[in-house]
Amino acid sequence: METFGGAHVESLIKIKPKLSDIQSDDARVVKDLYHITSLAQSFSEQWLKSNKKSHLADALDQEGVNLWNASGLFRQGSDGNCRPIIAALRLAGFRLMEAGLEAKPTVEGLLHILQIACKTGITLSEVGNNESAACILASAAKYEEALRNMDDPEGQHLHARAQVTIVYFSSRMEVAWRQNNEGLATFMADKITENDRQLALLSMRDREVLVAKLLDIGKSILRACAQSGKPLAEGERAHDALRWLKKAFQVIEPLECSATPELLELKVRLPIRID
Repeated sequence: METFGGAHVESLIKIKPKLSDIQSDDARVVKDLYHITSLAQSFSEQWLKSNKKSHLADALDQEGVNLWNASGLFRQGSDGNCRPIIAALRLAGFRLMEAGLEAKPTVEGLLHILQIACKTGITLSEVGNNESAACILASAAKYEEALRNMDDPEGQHLHARAQVTIVYFSSRMEVAWRQNNEGLATFMADKITENDRQLALLSMRDREVLVAKLLDIGKSILRACAQSGKPLAEGERAHDALRWLKKAFQVIEPLECSATPELLELKVRLPIRID
């Protein structure tokens, strides 16, 4: 672990000056960031085996926060060509924050790291790195499980837990779909829509985002059916598409009439019932 500390500091010293004047095609910075990612992941694995808190943990967490915040600055002030660097910054930031996580995280710590894992996975997927995205999200399952099993007798974190858990499942669903892993995507969608109690805790905005993701998948299946030239009634894929649209309806159905016009229109046009 001490070896990691020296290597980590050396890598950060090399990369920090470059972050203030980075070029969108600077592959060297991306390479350095992936090196930091690899070191941080190795550190986390060793630390888990030892089950002890390292004196480096707080420093690693802070460096992770710094890299993550840097990704936000690039997102605000750069064009689409910087997306690979943003993804690399987020990945390195996440792995460093993960390396700095307490051996027994608090509810707040689990909420934060799971949320960061989801954002990292989706960012990686958006630049076409679905394999790394799926790996990040799959490895974060331990945080979802720990959060689910965490005691919260007064329900202080009830809404936050529901929100981040559904974001986690929907992120895995989205990435799995992009990987053509329809089985996993469906499994994650089922975990969302089968938990009415958790869905009831979602804000309207969270429901809108979730409905959009479910609809995108359903409509993509319908488009594929149309492109095949076969009548919808003749193909099993049409039934698959309707199942996804039904899931969207399950999420949108409880919304009040004060919802956005788009969702109100959707609510009227999707009276889907599939036995």
